[in-house]
Amino acid sequence: MTEHYTEAFVLDKSDFREHDGMVRLYTEELGKISARARGLKKILSKSSAHLEPFNFVRVRLMHMKSGYFQIIDVLPHHEISVRDKKKSTRHCGVLLAMAEFIDRMTRELHPDQYLWHIIKRLAEVEVDEATMYRFLLKAFGFDPQYATCNACACASVAHFLHDDHGFYCAECASKTGANAVSLV
Repeated sequence: MTEHYTEAFVLDKSDFREHDGMVRLYTEELGKISARARGLKKILSKSSAHLEPFNFVRVRLMHMKSGYFQIIDVLPHHEISVRDKKKSTRHCGVLLAMAEFIDRMTRELHPDQYLWHIIKRLAEVEVDEATMYRFLLKAFGFDPQYATCNACACASVAHFLHDDHGFYCAECASKTGANAVSLV
């Protein structure tokens, strides 16, 4: 059993058994992980409020012999707080889109220091959804500035499609489906 103490961004939280929960985190040292939080759904749980999606936390994890991670301790991150942004529906929507995009585009146990710094920077400033996608795509190695449309080779890209990791212009994106994220 290995113990890790790291900073993390909470991507998602789901129920697991009667009182436990599974929490998806993007951590500074381990990348994206799924961790079990015991007693998360109990009324007196001290960690439940900290492990809400979009929060930055300091977390102590135990890598169990069976291969999963278990959350031992969790503390709020004092330097980065998104509490005020959660009150605004616009910024809450940007944080939700950011968490879903990171969850979809990353693999488990693949840490990326540059991506971690981009996540922290995006949480500290107020940006619109298109700007957030452009910064994250650049961190993932898909810089929209140098991209062309996958369908027609047009230089003005307006959308990114998760399924094939390709850029599309506005006209071609309307033909691809609903999975395209807007960069404009």
